Amino acid sequence: MFLVLSSFCGQSQFSVDFDPDTNRNAEVFESVEFEYVVKNETDSILELKWRRFSDWSSTTDWWEYLIEFSYCGILSPSFSFIIQPNDSLIWWHRVELDEGDGSGSSTVCFFEPKDSLNTVTCGTVTVNAIYPDTYRVYVDTGFVYVINGDTHIIYEGEYAPLGIDMNSEQQSDLSQNVPNPFMGSTNINYSLEGSEGELLIHDIKGNLVLEHRLHNQHGTIHVGHGLKPGIYIYTLFDDGEPIDTKRMQVLE
Repeated sequence: MFLVLSSFCGQSQFSVDFDPDTNRNAEVFESVEFEYVVKNETDSILELKWRRFSDWSSTTDWWEYLIEFSYCGILSPSFSFIIQPNDSLIWWHRVELDEGDGSGSSTVCFFEPKDSLNTVTCGTVTVNAIYPDTYRVYVDTGFVYVINGDTHIIYEGEYAPLGIDMNSEQQSDLSQNVPNPFMGSTNINYSLEGSEGELLIHDIKGNLVLEHRLHNQHGTIHVGHGLKPGIYIYTLFDDGEPIDTKRMQVLE
């Protein structure tokens, strides 16, 4: 939705072509860009200003910025800018999401302080966070790839599901936590082929948040207390070898 405020008399000295796609999905770890073209409609130099009003209150770890790209290739983040007579400037409005969920909005307004008409032209964009089907997470042994909730490694150039031994039958096993998503606590069942194991829990950025030493070949781990809301990755190790990795979500 766009908001345009202007006086009923006279004509604005500039115009703004906002990106027509005002509501987008942004995958976690990726960025989304909106393009604004500001045009000087006069034969004189215009000095304009812009302001940004954001509401990302329902999200975590969102950030955004606005950059000017002129035809001479100048990058200049600023609250004021110059447009030559009958010329235009392109603005790129980028929003990135490192972690989190929900939706957020941002309103960008352009105006000319010396304009007696007090013309203000504003555009609002909305970004919705979604988790991609495939994304990469670093754990202690290297990168793993979560594809539709199942975790893989790169083996001979292909995605190979963790938990499958390429050379022999694998007896170790890691179950999906139940319930998932959860509030409070959840249960994770495991089986070990060896005598010693570990269950490591990382946050979505790869930081180790919990570590459980496993001394029984079969058992259930109760986790959840103390974990902040968000997405977590947990990995089973059998005698130091990674067996499987799965994803779980803690709700508010």
